[in-house]
Amino acid sequence: MEDAFLDLASRLTTDGRREKVYTCGLGCNTHIELIENILRCQIINIFERDCFVDGFQFLTKHFPLTDITYPQSEEIRQYADKMANSLAQEHLMLATKFKETCHGRMWQSSKKLLSDGEGTASNDDSNGTENDLNKVEEDGSYTFLNLVPASGKTIDALCSLITGTKKFEDIVTLAGNGCLHNISTIGSKMKLDTDDVYGALSHGTLVFDLGRAVGKEVGHFRREDLCLGIISMVIQMLVSSFHDWALITNIRQVFFSGGLYKSELIRDMIGKYFAYKSKMNPIGKETRHYFLKHGMYIGVIGALMKTLNSPTSIN
Repeated sequence: MEDAFLDLASRLTTDGRREKVYTCGLGCNTHIELIENILRCQIINIFERDCFVDGFQFLTKHFPLTDITYPQSEEIRQYADKMANSLAQEHLMLATKFKETCHGRMWQSSKKLLSDGEGTASNDDSNGTENDLNKVEEDGSYTFLNLVPASGKTIDALCSLITGTKKFEDIVTLAGNGCLHNISTIGSKMKLDTDDVYGALSHGTLVFDLGRAVGKEVGHFRREDLCLGIISMVIQMLVSSFHDWALITNIRQVFFSGGLYKSELIRDMIGKYFAYKSKMNPIGKETRHYFLKHGMYIGVIGALMKTLNSPTSIN
């Protein structure tokens, strides 16, 4: 690694003139002076979102989605179909009993869930980093839509405080052996003997994240279940925000990118929640989701493109 840095430094300094190198991200912005001293170059730190969009546009224009995204699991679509159909059927059956008292509104809603077909994807692309959502147009322009104050760091912090697990990799490993039914309130636990609104909840519907921990102490639960419950809570926040903004801005494709999505467990959870919400939305148009590979480095591609396009940069 040291030899590679020294080789780069020798090429960045030409006749005593410092070449310009474009960078992005918090780390480069924090340590600009240190990097300039090591590489003997002039660092120009660019807004990370600008670099990300440039890198994202480059990848999607020059590579098929199958090359730059993780494979889609058919199990996720089957899960969404099963959960949506189950909820709609039970909702319809319950609403039929209450048709007169609710003036048919509940019944009509349930009937719509069963009859609507799949939506058609448009060319609107959206990419979400770990906590912000941007609508990207074909010409490379983009609009910032929303910022969610929850991300991988939120998972890190809560799991560290509650379970004592400090490393994200260890958190995910523990969560992989957890069971949501042990820590969260599931639909099957909400059913009562008499007909009421809870009767419309399908067996596996997640009702309250960490719901079974109310009034309990940390020691009452396994660390595995606590980690999984915390991850589920944060993921639900992200999915709800991203999906709802995509819906109201007519976005048909959402791309998740960032270090959080390297985990297969988290991709699987997001995939199931997102596909389920897409199936159940009142408009009836399905929004597709993708996970970009190497999401932490897409901004670097944008910074590299700006470096190569600079008239004072090296070839």
